[in-house]
Amino acid sequence: MNRSLKTLFGINGIFVFALSLFGPLYAAYVGFLNNGVLAVSLSYSVMLATTTIATLGVANWGDRVKKKEWLLAIGFLLRSLAWFGLALTSHYWQLITMLVIIGLGEALGTPAFEAIFADHLIKRVEIKEFSLWKLSSNILSVLGTLIGGLIVLKFGFQTLFLLMSILALGCFVATVTLPKRLL
Repeated sequence: MNRSLKTLFGINGIFVFALSLFGPLYAAYVGFLNNGVLAVSLSYSVMLATTTIATLGVANWGDRVKKKEWLLAIGFLLRSLAWFGLALTSHYWQLITMLVIIGLGEALGTPAFEAIFADHLIKRVEIKEFSLWKLSSNILSVLGTLIGGLIVLKFGFQTLFLLMSILALGCFVATVTLPKRLL
């Protein structure tokens, strides 16, 4: 595996960990904020719909962006800001707003990550490198899920969102400050 791919794994691995801190707790949080199963499914649907529509836009103009790492970085930044916003959210409409921002970040960041990843694959070992990324992201998701639950149990959702925001902000800073040859 080349150095650029290792760097990309490291940065995005931190982000995957941050994301997984909240993943399975989403329903509990929305239920806490606004009682009701429909509130959970509606809000999550808004985020998925935003991601889908915005991804169509990224598909149409994303390849014209000279530096794919900027799309990745903006995706990290948007999600960092939205997670910080979740720490301050007390109304359902604020939650929806944060989920729209998360959806936009997802639409920018995920295709950019995958394109950068593909640029650095070594021929004849692509499946191995994709598998290593999947193994790494799954392990980080397992750890993040467990740790996220412990953080919410001990300190609450606001602390969890602040930690997630700080980790994603660190990914943003790393992405924009690393030399081009490392991404």
